[in-house]
Amino acid sequence: MSIFFIRTEKMSQLEIASKESETKQLIVMLHGVGSNGHDLISIAPFMQPYFLAAHFFAPNGIEQYDGALYGYQWFSLKQRDPEILRIELERTSPLIIDLINQKQKQLGLTNQDTILIGFSQGAMTSIYLTLSAKIPFKATIGFSGAMVSPKLITCTATPICLIHGREDTVIPCDISLNSYQILQSYNVKVEHYLIDNLTHSIDMNGINTANNFIKRIISI
Repeated sequence: MSIFFIRTEKMSQLEIASKESETKQLIVMLHGVGSNGHDLISIAPFMQPYFLAAHFFAPNGIEQYDGALYGYQWFSLKQRDPEILRIELERTSPLIIDLINQKQKQLGLTNQDTILIGFSQGAMTSIYLTLSAKIPFKATIGFSGAMVSPKLITCTATPICLIHGREDTVIPCDISLNSYQILQSYNVKVEHYLIDNLTHSIDMNGINTANNFIKRIISI
């Protein structure tokens, strides 16, 4: 396995190429606020053995983090009012979708071959992109995140898996339970898992849960 780094004029990206001659899936990994692509690409080695035909793609957030002198964000969290967060996601989501579409085009893939994985703010972003998509994604996994629904729900066909630590004090696990219930009300096929003895992080139990979810979805 080799991780390669790409720098463009706008942002940096970490990627792990498919082990197969034909790439069949794109796994997009969106990090939490104030972090970068290194954060989530670090779990890819624990996933790739199960998905040898997958290309892992972990870009840095589209903006510099506005809460510190380092790190990146997918949208601003300076104001936490849900309506303001929705406006922020409306503002940045076309840029994120464009980034994903560019990578899909390079690999000859579509949304139906693409799996979104997000942690914390990245989970919120992934779910927003999923519900506002024109074409369903293959699957979406949200680790330790909250949820902001788009004003217009355009897609409910993507299966979603929510994974959260029971001991999370940054985003309490009750928040993902609420997200689970809202997604159910949208008739989304959604699964919800709580990981014992886990704070605001991803552990092997969470990774294994994600792997099993993806394996089931790919086999359908």
